Amino acid sequence: MITHRYDRGIYAIDAEYLMPLFDAVHLVVHEGRAAFVDSGTAHSVPAMLAALDELGIKRDHVDWLFLTHVHLDHAGGAPEGALDDTVVGNGVKLDNQIQIAHNCVIGENTAMAGCVGVAGSAKIGRNCTFGGAAMVLGHLSIADNVHISSGSLVSRSIAEPGQYTGFYPLAKNADWEKTAAVVRQLDTMRDRIRELEKIVRQLTDKNSSSS
Repeated sequence: MITHRYDRGIYAIDAEYLMPLFDAVHLVVHEGRAAFVDSGTAHSVPAMLAALDELGIKRDHVDWLFLTHVHLDHAGGAPEGALDDTVVGNGVKLDNQIQIAHNCVIGENTAMAGCVGVAGSAKIGRNCTFGGAAMVLGHLSIADNVHISSGSLVSRSIAEPGQYTGFYPLAKNADWEKTAAVVRQLDTMRDRIRELEKIVRQLTDKNSSSS
């Protein structure tokens, strides 16, 4: 149930925690898309869904769930998910400012440092660790015992355990720009190297035939 309507598409919803109007979940709406800020407890989810219905917002138009911290009255409803259930295993450790989207699975004893983001339908194994500000794209699978370095972007599934890092080393901006320019030319450089290898083979074969 919406208890207060602020300006700029912001709504307060009674989280129904302990007593009426004691705690709130907030809903932000912009151009038909929505985001929840905190999720209350599991008992708050029906009121959150009712608020979407009241505003005529489809449930699959909820793009984000932001958890300000992981106390029960702010994050307890997160495993219920915005679309399908999100499952957080036993012994999982979540730091502050973490966003876990709908339909995710977080395996037992996995730990995430602050500001980690996990997009929808990602499946993360057991005993994994994620450094601060690591990001996981949606619909990926990550095996057990995978360790992701801080600031890394996981853009593909990971099938084998181990330590993974996905970012450029820190450099002066001018040096970084030079490296980026070289990387953009790798396809062309590869083709030129293949052509040179072909010419070398032809010359080698010719010399062999002559001798």
